[in-house]
Amino acid sequence: MLSLRAVSGIIGALIILACLYTGKYPFALLVLVILLIGLIEFINLTLRKKSWVEFFVPLVGGLMIFFASLVLKELGLAISAVFSLILFLFWFLLSRKNRNFSQVSTLFFGSFYISLSFSYLFLIRSLPNGVDILLFLFLATWAFDVFAYFFGTFLGRHKLVPLISPNKTWEGLLAGFLACFLVFLLSYLLRFFSFLTSLSFFIVVGVSVPLGDLIESKLKREFKVKDSGFVIPGHGGILDRFDGLMLAAIFTFYFFKVFS
Repeated sequence: MLSLRAVSGIIGALIILACLYTGKYPFALLVLVILLIGLIEFINLTLRKKSWVEFFVPLVGGLMIFFASLVLKELGLAISAVFSLILFLFWFLLSRKNRNFSQVSTLFFGSFYISLSFSYLFLIRSLPNGVDILLFLFLATWAFDVFAYFFGTFLGRHKLVPLISPNKTWEGLLAGFLACFLVFLLSYLLRFFSFLTSLSFFIVVGVSVPLGDLIESKLKREFKVKDSGFVIPGHGGILDRFDGLMLAAIFTFYFFKVFS
């Protein structure tokens, strides 16, 4: 299983980097595919039994956010978020199914968070040095995940947050921080960013990646599942593989938008 995990991870990374450097439209198409699968995974987690309308509404709301960000950038995110909320509220009011507001709000929050997170990947690429930013965001996130997984699996002794994720350890977290730091040290040595920018970028990613991972772990614990899906062999679903990156993308965009 470990070799399968490694092979699928390498193939996935190569596909992402190829689309990143091919152009903004191939990258946007890749993000759209990942977003759609992530939304489907979350809908299946939230509603085990659902009608086609209950499946359709969250997809429309999520895609509305993504396509608005392609056309109107940040303004599109704000406008589409409002329309998405209205769509969910109308669905709640008109639904004949016995759906309580808690289920509807959970579905709205999840689809909004997933769509927003992946939309920011495209917005980052639209920044002046967006390709370089995404390159090191991806490399740092992958390095964090790989080192945290291996060191946590083979050397981990002290549990991080056992009530949320019993397999995560402090040893794995520290190894992930170290790997993340080395990636951003490399970004400075290769003259992609200044020392201060690289250090700040490390802090942003180093904090947001494990936090995003814990959010997804908490989500799976709430729904009593091990994996969000099965589309990536050895890893699980899209939400399992991109959990840390999703939150990191939001923080990364605003870090460079405000301070660069």
